Formats: sequence, structure tokens, C-alpha cells
Amino acid sequence: MDDLTLFNIMAEDLVIYATYLKDKQIAVTVTNEEDIVVFHEDSHVFAWESLVYFAKQVIILDKTIQLALNEH
Repeated sequence: MDDLTLFNIMAEDLVIYATYLKDKQIAVTVTNEEDIVVFHEDSHVFAWESLVYFAKQVIILDKTIQLALNEH
């Protein structure tokens, strides 16, 4: 596994898998285009909620960027 950086996230096609384990723990696995695990972590549901919040921000910002791109 590599250190997953924002550069890696933006430069590669990645797939994320998440599973609820127990005791408010979430297993998060990220694979790359070759289906190789580049990140895995079991963490608390609060960390998952923070990741989801970040992802929602990215989606909102992408809508703004896409509108700007379509204007030009």
C-alpha cells in the first residue's frame, strides 16, 4: 500500500468500499485501476462521517466548476 495523497486521488481512478463492522467501526478500502488495495483502515464512524462531509463539499464545488467550464 502507498500513502494515499490528494494528488493520488485526483490522478487515478480509484474505487472505495466501506463496510460497517461493529461497535461503530467502519472498514474503508480503496483500490486502484488494477484492483490493488492502496488504502485500508478500520476507523470510527465519526471519521467516516467526516469523509462523507468532505466528499459532499467536493461534489458541490465540482458543480460550480462544471458550470464555469460550460460557460467557456
